[in-house]
Amino acid sequence: ILQLREALAQNLVFEIKDGHNLSLWFDPWLQGQSVISRFGYRVRFDSVLPWNATVAAVISNGAWDWPINTWELQEISGLVQSIQLGQGTDIIHWVSKGQKFSCKAAWEAIRCRHPKVNWANLVWFSNCIPKHSFCLWLSCHYAHWTRDKLQRFSVEVSNRCTFGCGYVETIDHLFFGCRFTGAVWKQTLAKCGFRRIVRPRNEEAQWAILRLRGINFKIWITKIALAACMYHCWMERNSRIFRNEFKDSFSIQNNIWSTIRNKCL
Repeated sequence: ILQLREALAQNLVFEIKDGHNLSLWFDPWLQGQSVISRFGYRVRFDSVLPWNATVAAVISNGAWDWPINTWELQEISGLVQSIQLGQGTDIIHWVSKGQKFSCKAAWEAIRCRHPKVNWANLVWFSNCIPKHSFCLWLSCHYAHWTRDKLQRFSVEVSNRCTFGCGYVETIDHLFFGCRFTGAVWKQTLAKCGFRRIVRPRNEEAQWAILRLRGINFKIWITKIALAACMYHCWMERNSRIFRNEFKDSFSIQNNIWSTIRNKCL
């Protein structure tokens, strides 16, 4: 977080008036930088001003009054002449004068930007269920800690699928190459009006990306159902491992559609 201070400082506009509310040395009021970060600690000692000095310490009778006993201080004195002083209390603006700060604007200013992925609208959409969409998002990034991945990190655990099919548990197998989870997804699709054979994960993902476009009710509820199916299959997997509790596919289907009904109400 501390490393982001400079990036955020570039979006702040300091309107200096009486100077009492701004740190002379540490606030980035001087062309987007603090005096210390631009000129170093030596200028503080040369100025004989204290560490807790405010900008008001170098303002006299409404004008700049910097000490000029070294070339660095002379340079600072020259730079600040372009900064107009006003009457009243100092104001810090976001991006431009008069614009209010918001967390969204700050995030947009500092976040890394990448091209939009083709599955973005499949995962995040209006009235989605956040925890379900997050589970789907993890799957798109191959980020679930499946047993094959745990073994690669030297965790002593069986790599076999918890649904008893005998195959190695991988992301591709769990969603929905496994007979158990594949049957749950097939039943879920059928209730959404799609009767089709469940394909390997990559093919199934491409089908969903291409087919589940638009904003009609059938598309929306199928996207809700996809995320809910992944979430409840993952939760059932965890329940079997950590609590030794088992549900059949019919019970999982009931959980999925109970969630969807509650969302539709």
